Amino acid sequence: MFVSSLAKTEQPPGCLERVLLVGQPGNEALVIEGHLRARGLDVRRAGTAQDGLSAAQSYAPDVLILHWTALDVSGEKFLRLLLDEKLPQLPFVIANAALFDFAPFLPNGEGQAALEAGADALLSGAPRSPEIATLLTVAQRHQARIAGERERSTRIQAKLKELQGRFDSLDSDLIEARKMQQALMRDRMLDFGPAKLSLILRSCGHVGGDLVGHFPICDGITGFFALDVSGHGVSSALMTARLAGYLSGTNPRQNIAIQEDPAGGWRPRSPAAAVADLNELVMEDLETDHYFTILLGYFEIATGKVTMVQAGHPHPALQTADGTVRYVGDGGLPVGLIPGADYADIELTLGPGDRLAILSDGFTEATLKDGTFLAEAGLTRLLGASRSLSGPAMLEALVWDLGTALADEGFQDDLSGVLLEYAGNPKT
Repeated sequence: MFVSSLAKTEQPPGCLERVLLVGQPGNEALVIEGHLRARGLDVRRAGTAQDGLSAAQSYAPDVLILHWTALDVSGEKFLRLLLDEKLPQLPFVIANAALFDFAPFLPNGEGQAALEAGADALLSGAPRSPEIATLLTVAQRHQARIAGERERSTRIQAKLKELQGRFDSLDSDLIEARKMQQALMRDRMLDFGPAKLSLILRSCGHVGGDLVGHFPICDGITGFFALDVSGHGVSSALMTARLAGYLSGTNPRQNIAIQEDPAGGWRPRSPAAAVADLNELVMEDLETDHYFTILLGYFEIATGKVTMVQAGHPHPALQTADGTVRYVGDGGLPVGLIPGADYADIELTLGPGDRLAILSDGFTEATLKDGTFLAEAGLTRLLGASRSLSGPAMLEALVWDLGTALADEGFQDDLSGVLLEYAGNPKT
């Protein structure tokens, strides 16, 4: 049903209200306008192309009936100018060349030219009421589809805006979570005089499943750890935060790797025993599908002695003073997979100029430009290239050199590491 633009009731999407006649001869325009007004439509006329373009902007017609051959410019040019106006909504365009003498409509292929130029329908013959009614029905369906698409687009845009808001909020939360995870690393470099301990952590996302750290045990002995929780993202990061609580650097009573001695002081536990207890805690008390690898140990500053346990974590790289690199450890089982898993302590003593690099699999399993992994052989090359550097600068150089060798995808995993360097104790 076609209704007047003066109707006060809200019209359904696509309902026709306004029609603009452009370039119609006088008597013909009166006939067409009579048919349109009889159907409750509001009608305006424009005799020239410029008037038609101005009316299209101000009047916003639902339908535009254009006389193809009785305008001061060609029909094709008018439609090009109409499209250039960038109207909020294009009207349904009916091309018309009907005359009262029933002259043939748009001769010499003009009908096809009108459709190719952008007309939506053709009004052929004299402007009879039934044909106009039919074309108006087509126009209403056309505009209803456009209105429906616009409404769907509006809903989609609103949903996207809502999702963007949620994403921005989540992104902000993740940025804060990243800061909190980075804050779990106390002091990225400790200088003990004869020895240095340095840390690095680079998450491939906002947060990750890697964590490294250190904790004081007693005078002259410092503990350290490097762990890698399975998976990526928030759940893995939450797991690292939970595990950090078991290796507290501020409260030795909460640190699973420290025990009280008979004199009331503190001393290190066997790292293997500590990890075995941690395995049982994870299996029995933590309801999670995550498991993790860890290398946990302690370092005696006066002697250079290192005692540690390897639980599925990559082999530590021992680089001696002459630059030779060898990998130590026996692998071991990850934590949280098998109840009652056994672990064994590893002992070694650093000599003057030696250093121990405990790096995550984000290094060794990084994909290079040729499609291969860096592996231990590639890590050995990187360690050799950074031999003259020390502390955090050496760890940053490893990350930089690795980045230049990576495939186009870049870093696909978290990078973390602990670096122990021993210069030798002058008192010994």
